[in-house]
Amino acid sequence: MGFDYIFRILSYPVSYILYLWSCSPNGISLLSILFTLCAGVCVVLISPVYGILLFIIGYVLDFCDGNLARVLELSTSRSKKSKNLGAILENLNTNISNVTFAVSLGFYFLLENDSVIAVAIGVLFSFIVILYRYTKLHIQNQYNKSIETQKHTIFFQESYIKYFFSKALFNLSSYYPIVLLVFLVLPASAETVFVLYLTLGTFYTFCRFSFLFWQNFRSEHIIKS
Repeated sequence: MGFDYIFRILSYPVSYILYLWSCSPNGISLLSILFTLCAGVCVVLISPVYGILLFIIGYVLDFCDGNLARVLELSTSRSKKSKNLGAILENLNTNISNVTFAVSLGFYFLLENDSVIAVAIGVLFSFIVILYRYTKLHIQNQYNKSIETQKHTIFFQESYIKYFFSKALFNLSSYYPIVLLVFLVLPASAETVFVLYLTLGTFYTFCRFSFLFWQNFRSEHIIKS
């Protein structure tokens, strides 16, 4: 759905080229992280437009490592150590991407417009996203399943509404092109859009975290009783 689908389609020819070059999935993950870190530096020191383009390249590469891993899974046998490292890099890459994007743009607006609120919302957004992701990971490891996908969920149940918010609106695949478009078309409004967009993203992620925490508490209570 949305930009996520477009980036996934773009990743297929790139994945094929990387496969011909005998690149490893973990190597591609490291390359994606490198692009993301360079993007953050570029946003602050050079240009947010060029920086976001680097973010997009890193995001496409993030799809590529999964594509290549699935191909190698079918054609060869990857070691358990390689798979575990891949899972760690995948999670690390997403966390770095969220933090670097939000914080680097926040500092850009601080340097350009003395906007303390942009830095504050960038840091708050990063904190809430990391908190939610690691809480979800902990619960998944504890119960070996996702609490969010249980059938007795109330609000964030698997539905088109949740899928729209998670994949098509409050997701890196949407943050990148939307903010890039604003910088290109309405640069004077870039800070306002950034602050409002990440404020909504922070609120949405906090709601997901709160629900996940409550759902975990409810499940533990049911198990004990």
